[in-house]
Amino acid sequence: MKKRSAFRFNGFRMPVQYKTAYDEGTAYLSNISTSGCALESLTTPISVSETFLLSIALEEEQDHIEVRALAVRPTKEGIAAKFTIIEQTSQTKLRIYFCKKLRNHS
Repeated sequence: MKKRSAFRFNGFRMPVQYKTAYDEGTAYLSNISTSGCALESLTTPISVSETFLLSIALEEEQDHIEVRALAVRPTKEGIAAKFTIIEQTSQTKLRIYFCKKLRNHS
């Protein structure tokens, strides 16, 4: 089994929006890394192997960060997803944003 190499941020229940091929919905981000995330309380179901566009609004950013993702497995509360397309600048913004939140949360 492949070990995760990206640092994962837990403990933040952050609202996000997403779009599948046919529907739009909202969910809560329960954890995130620069390579994937877990979503819970989805308003529109996402099936395993389904791709979707995830939109994350960071408090300091004017625009949303948009990430193309693939649902890889169900969880008790929702789904786990792997990012398939994420810009390097978006990865950096996510890492900085959640490091700041973690530091302020402690």
